[in-house]
Amino acid sequence: MDIDSIRDIFQSFTDQFLTEYFQKRPMYVRGPADRFHEYLPWEGLNEILTNNALPVGNVTLVKEGKQLDLRPYFRFESNRQGPASRHMWRVSEVTRELREGATLIVDKIDDYYGPVRTLTRRFENALNTPISVNAYAGWRTMRGFDVHQDDHDTIILQVHGRKVWKLYHRADMLPLPRTGEQLGDFPSEPTWEGCLEEGDVLYLPRGSWHVATPCDVPTLHLTLALATFTAFELTSYVLDGLKSDPFLRFDVPRPHLGTICDEYVAAVAKRVNTALTAPGLLERFWRRQSALTNPRTEFSLPWGGMREVLPAGDFTIETTVRGSSPMIEEEQSGEISLSAGGKAYTFPTAAGPILRVVFAERTRAKSDLVAACRSLCTESQLEGLLTDLAESGLIVCKLLRDEYEPAQETAAQFASV
Repeated sequence: MDIDSIRDIFQSFTDQFLTEYFQKRPMYVRGPADRFHEYLPWEGLNEILTNNALPVGNVTLVKEGKQLDLRPYFRFESNRQGPASRHMWRVSEVTRELREGATLIVDKIDDYYGPVRTLTRRFENALNTPISVNAYAGWRTMRGFDVHQDDHDTIILQVHGRKVWKLYHRADMLPLPRTGEQLGDFPSEPTWEGCLEEGDVLYLPRGSWHVATPCDVPTLHLTLALATFTAFELTSYVLDGLKSDPFLRFDVPRPHLGTICDEYVAAVAKRVNTALTAPGLLERFWRRQSALTNPRTEFSLPWGGMREVLPAGDFTIETTVRGSSPMIEEEQSGEISLSAGGKAYTFPTAAGPILRVVFAERTRAKSDLVAACRSLCTESQLEGLLTDLAESGLIVCKLLRDEYEPAQETAAQFASV
């Protein structure tokens, strides 16, 4: 199954999920048992662990809410050039803990396994936000974590096996992102309890108390963590934009100055309010977040190492920009500035409209892009621009491949929690 759009999982996505559930309340969706198998088969997890490519900090063993010390479970292997260079798992010790009920967690697995990365990109494209993915594997009936909250929205994809979930109320005071806060009254009675089977999806908004327990069968699920931005990030962005205001660079007056303090606060409030109510603020804010988010690390070999960076004939173009489309603005000089991954790239003025077409969709065939840009440039000019983007790591080129038939979902498959 190809999840080229989130609609393949959440049918009627725009009308139902975004308006009724997203950032409001949980949602449970049943699905075909095999629809996530190809994205992380057990063989894939074995390959990731066997290759020892993961940093030690990206693998965790937890049991009944406690994180195990990993030092007894790996050894360092030296190479001929010098001291210890990589860790090697002590497989028998790790699997013994798994047999005794530990949960194995692989953080940011989308950075290390191609099919999961492909799945993640499609969710990012649909939701216009950066996403990171953790994998959770369990065997017995011991839960990995106690009842807790997450400081971000999560989408759980049950890949193999099954797991029982208990959901509780959502806190009124939401935890701030990247803090790990646990806020509000600790829950007593669950508001929903259910078993996620293979192919099922569970969405939890930020701050929802929950706990998950394996069912004494091998179970593997992916948790997609959606990047969260609050009014604190928005106001910080607004204040950064006011740094060129000479008035705001004056010292804050001391309290004994009386009316001068009142006038100063009123002047600051006026400037901030003007910036907050400026048309298009949120659009600019999201473009800025995208511009600051590091792109996904992807190679286009063999073509990336050749003078002709682009493949011959038709091919697929994928942008590496995560979240919203990159910032594409015209500078005072007339040149076009494209900001992505914390860097700014400069292009001729004529490239502006073409760049907007290129980044309007995350994945498309080169032939489709040629047709879309026919009124803007020649095919040769487009190829020159694509070459610049590929050399900058802003796009990757892949061979065209047959697509799988998308899963057929119906609105009847929605089950509100």
